[in-house]
Amino acid sequence: MRKDRRLPVLFACMCFSAFSLLRAEDAVPDSLLSIDHVYNVTFTDPDLGHRILREMRERGLYTPYELNLTEGDLYVNNYKYQQAVIYYRRLLDNDSVRLDRKNRMELYHRMMTCFDGIHDEDEKERYARLLLKEAEAVEDVPMQSVALFAIGKSLRYYGNKEMAYEYMGRAVEMMESSGYEYKYDNLRYDYNTLFLFFLNDYRYEEAWGILEKLEKIVDASGHEKKMAGLHDKERKTLYANKAVVLHFLGREAEAERNYRLWQETAKEYTNDDYLILPYLFAKGEYDEVIRKFHAQEVQLCNSGDTVNYHMRTALRYQGRAYMEKGDYRRAAILFRRLAEITDMLKKEEQQSLALELATIYEVNEKEATIQQQGVLLQRHEIALYSVLALLVSLGIIIGIDMYNRRVIFRKNVVLVKQMEKNEQLEHQRQEALDAAAWQGGASPDECALFAKLEELMGREKLYRNPKLTRDDIVARLYTNKNALINALQKCANATFTDYVNALRLDEAVALMKKQPEMTIEHVAEQVGFGSAVSLYRQFKNKYAMTPAEFRKVLESGWE
Repeated sequence: MRKDRRLPVLFACMCFSAFSLLRAEDAVPDSLLSIDHVYNVTFTDPDLGHRILREMRERGLYTPYELNLTEGDLYVNNYKYQQAVIYYRRLLDNDSVRLDRKNRMELYHRMMTCFDGIHDEDEKERYARLLLKEAEAVEDVPMQSVALFAIGKSLRYYGNKEMAYEYMGRAVEMMESSGYEYKYDNLRYDYNTLFLFFLNDYRYEEAWGILEKLEKIVDASGHEKKMAGLHDKERKTLYANKAVVLHFLGREAEAERNYRLWQETAKEYTNDDYLILPYLFAKGEYDEVIRKFHAQEVQLCNSGDTVNYHMRTALRYQGRAYMEKGDYRRAAILFRRLAEITDMLKKEEQQSLALELATIYEVNEKEATIQQQGVLLQRHEIALYSVLALLVSLGIIIGIDMYNRRVIFRKNVVLVKQMEKNEQLEHQRQEALDAAAWQGGASPDECALFAKLEELMGREKLYRNPKLTRDDIVARLYTNKNALINALQKCANATFTDYVNALRLDEAVALMKKQPEMTIEHVAEQVGFGSAVSLYRQFKNKYAMTPAEFRKVLESGWE
C-alpha cells in the first residue's frame, strides 16, 4: 500500500522535471521581457516578438489590455490585419477602453487601420466616424486628422476624388501642426497614401511634392518609438518611388540615380520590391523583372509553399514581362499557372470562409478561458514546487495532478479541432488541384482579359449593381462578348451569370458574419441580388442551406 502511494509523487516529480526542462529550452531571457523590446524587433524578428509576448502572458508581467494591444500592433506592422483584429476586438469591452476616452480613440484608430488593410470600406468608415465623434467631443486634433483622412480615402474609393483630396489635405495639415506623440508615424502613412493616389491619377508634380515631404520625415530623427530596420526599409521604398516619378517627369538622370541607390540598399526588405516595377517596365528592363520574380518563385517552391498570393504575384509579373518581350509561349504557361493558382485560392477561400471565421470567434472565447485558467495554473505551480521541495502531503500533489490533467485535456480538445480543420483544408486544396488539372486551354489574351476582369470587379465591386449586364462589362473592358465568354469559360470554368453570382454570394457571407443584425433583405440589396428570394435560391444551391440556417450555425458556436 505504501509503495502504491509513492507512485503519484514519483510521477509528479517526473512531470515537474520535464516541464522545467521544456520551459528552460523555450525561455526568453529576462532582459528581453518588455513591451518596448517587442516594438524594437517588430520588423527585424516578429517571431521573437510573439515569443516575448507569450512569455510575458505566462508570467503576468503586463495587463491583458497592454498585451493584447501590443500583439495586435505587432501583427499590423507585419501587414497581418485579420490576426490583429482578433486581438483588438478583445479590448472593445475592456474597462481600460470602456472607461477611458483616449484609449477608446486609440483602439478605434487601430481597428480603422486594420479594416483599411483588409479593404473592408464599410467597417473602416464606421470606425472612422466613431473616432471622429469622440475626437470632436474633446477637440483632439490629431485624432480628428486620422479620422478625416480615413473618410477621405473612402470618398476616393466611392469615386468622389476632389472631395476626397480636400478631406485628406485638411487632415494632413492638422497632423503637421499637431504635437501628437505618433505624429511622424501618421504622416508617413498619410504621405505614402497620397503619393500612390497622385501617382495613379497621373498627377506627377503633386506626387513628387509628397515624396519631398516624406523624405524629410525619413531623414528626421523624430520623437516616436524607434523600430529596428524601419529607416532602411523606408529609405529603400523612397528610392523606388522617386525613380518611378522622376521617370514620368522626364528627369531620366535623376531617376537612374535613385534606381541605382535602390539596388544598393539593404536586400532583406523585399516585400515592397514591386514598387520599382513601373520604372522597370517603362525602361524595358523585362529581364530584370523576370530575374527578380523567378528568384521569388524558386524560393517559394523550395519552401514547399506554392499556393499563395506571393506566388500569384511572382507569376503575374513574370508573365507580363515575357508578354512585353514577345515570348508569348512562356507568357501563356505562366498565365495558365496564374489562373490555376487564382482558382485554387478562390475556392479555398469560398469553402473555408464560414469555418474560418467561426473558428476565430471560438478560439477567442477559449483563449480568454485559458488565460483565466493560466492565472490559476500559476498559483498551483507555486504550490506544486513547494510540495515537491518540502515533501508535503500526497493529497495536495494528487489534486494538482488531476487539475493539470483537466487543463491538458481541454487544450487537447482545441488542438484536435484545429487539426481537423487543417485536414479539411488540405483535402479541399487537393480537390482544387484535381479540378484544376483538367482545366486549361486559355490563350494569353484570354488570361490577360480574365485578370483585367478580376481587377475591375475587385476594385469597383460592379456586381453590387443588380442590373449589371454582360454588355456593361464588355464596354468597361473594351472587348467583345465572345472574348469575355471564352475567358470566363477557360479561366474560371463559369458563365458570366455564375461568375457574378459567386462574387455576390462571397460578399453576402461576409456581411452576415460581420453584421448579424442586418436583415436578409438588406444583405441581398447590398450585394446586388434583385431580391431576398434570389439570394435564398442562389445561397441554397451553393451551400445546401438557407441564409437563415447559416446564421443559426454561427450563433450556435457550432460545438
